Amino acid sequence: MTALGWMRKAEEYARELDLIRDRLAASDAPHWKAFLAAWNATDTSASA
Repeated sequence: MTALGWMRKAEEYARELDLIRDRLAASDAPHWKAFLAAWNATDTSASA
C-alpha cells in the first residue's frame, strides 16, 4: 500500500472514531460518559 493509501485509511479511521465519540457523547448513560472520559484522557490522537 502506498503512503497515500495509508493516509486515507488513517483519515477513515479517525472519522469512524469521531462518529463513535459523538454517539457516546449523546448518551445519557453514566457508564458511557465514564468510558468516554477515560478514552479522552488517554487518547493522544488529534481528534481527541
